[in-house]
Amino acid sequence: MSATQIPRSAEPLGLLRRSSVPRWQRIGAAIVCLASLAATGLVVGRSPLFAVGRIRVVGEDRLRAAEIVRRSGIEPGTNILFLDAGAVERRLEADPWIRDARVTRQLPSTVTIRVVERTPVAVMERDGRPVLVAADGTELGPVARDLRLPVLAAERDALGGGVAVPAIEAPARALAALPPELRAQVREVAVLPGGSLRLLLASGTRVLFGAPGQAAEKGRVLRSILRWALAEGVRLATIDLRAPSAPSASTA
Repeated sequence: MSATQIPRSAEPLGLLRRSSVPRWQRIGAAIVCLASLAATGLVVGRSPLFAVGRIRVVGEDRLRAAEIVRRSGIEPGTNILFLDAGAVERRLEADPWIRDARVTRQLPSTVTIRVVERTPVAVMERDGRPVLVAADGTELGPVARDLRLPVLAAERDALGGGVAVPAIEAPARALAALPPELRAQVREVAVLPGGSLRLLLASGTRVLFGAPGQAAEKGRVLRSILRWALAEGVRLATIDLRAPSAPSASTA
């Protein structure tokens, strides 16, 4: 009677051929491999080939590139392979002037920092000194020079209570939504009790803006009215935009 040969894949586990290499040799080989990997990592980590040698800054406007590099915290000689790009981005975005930061690496030694800065749209008083305000309501810091920006102020009601400004995001966004040539004519944005806005133009015209919403539409209507008044030689005292679909105006 002939015996049937069992395929290797079907052999019982107990019949599988054991390795001829002693266990202690296998353990020793594994230790050697791990040590080699660690040594390789140490060499790469200390290699000047991967030391940051160039930092490119893209998108800077009011901030200087050197200042952005300083705020990034990237030290000279930092190994580019171990650079924590996310941590660098968080450090940069902690600066109120920087709205967004992206850090990329180009081997062997170049780091690129791309930033999007905030743009100031108004000035407001904080603790007795003027500070710049960005379009999203972020306070950017003290005014370094005269930027000819409108003043954002809270008007007190009859009881002497002030409007809650630091809630400045809504009026700042409304101001930023105006066409640039129109925004340049605004000298003051008064936040009235209830949150509605009143603008004072360089011509002396007062604009009852109403709620900060529909700012872009109100800006287009205001621009049309001002162009009409200029063409007709009419001096306007007030313009009411609280209902932008039915604006009104009074002459001086």
